[in-house]
Amino acid sequence: MEHGRSLIQVSISYILLAMIALYGLSSVGNIVEFIQHFHDGWTGWSLGLGFGLTLFVSAYIASIAKTRQTRIYALIVAGCFGLSSAWFQMSIYLEGGANLYVSFVLAFVPIVVGEVGLAMLESSYSKDHEIVTETSELDRMQAELDEIQISLLEAVAQAKEAEGLKEKVSDLQQALQESIDETTEYRNSAMKYDGLAKELAQLATERDKLAAKLERAATEIQQTAINVDLLPQRLRSELQAALEIVAEGQITAQHDFVAAAQWSRSKAQEIFRTAEALKLIRMEDSQWRIVGETQ
Repeated sequence: MEHGRSLIQVSISYILLAMIALYGLSSVGNIVEFIQHFHDGWTGWSLGLGFGLTLFVSAYIASIAKTRQTRIYALIVAGCFGLSSAWFQMSIYLEGGANLYVSFVLAFVPIVVGEVGLAMLESSYSKDHEIVTETSELDRMQAELDEIQISLLEAVAQAKEAEGLKEKVSDLQQALQESIDETTEYRNSAMKYDGLAKELAQLATERDKLAAKLERAATEIQQTAINVDLLPQRLRSELQAALEIVAEGQITAQHDFVAAAQWSRSKAQEIFRTAEALKLIRMEDSQWRIVGETQ
């Protein structure tokens, strides 16, 4: 195969070129014979070859030319040499005894059809293959473009799908973060509740201690009240006044009581010791307080 053409197609092109060459050689021979009637020499062969080759080349150029100007020039040259060659050959056939019709056919048909026509035919035949090849190439390129377009569409679809997955991942991450925040909040709340429970437990313990303390104080007050009722009226009045002094003042020592009392020093000391002995007062938090009194 030559340039993608089959063996038959190449063979047909060679056959056409061979036929063109045969008709060209015939024209060359006739022209040489005509010229030798007037000038017998090598110039007859050169003119004959020049006529034949110029006619073939001009006709071929006219068939493959891309521009209008080149095609016109090629047709003018081919026409001049073709008409001249046909006229020369027609003269030979007439001198040989052929009639005008036969001479015309033998002169013009090989030139117009054999050389010019076959040259254009071979060019067009080759172009057909080029057109088919170009069409196949265009089809192939179109198929590739279609594949590229399909690939692009698939890529766009995958990109959209990836974008959707990205949004889903973002939503999941947001939900996870919210869950983590809620878990952290629950943990903090649990820790806070644990702290409150510990404080409540501590308060309950202190409450129990205070209840026991109050119970003891109540017992002591009851016992004291029984003893005080047995005392003389004057002493009870003095002890009542002493308790009022302790309740009103910041009594941190006995001398504070003596200073706050209206009795004499010895009397005040005696009453203070009596109240202490009867357990009406006692030292709490570095201060004398009435038994049973709460802060």
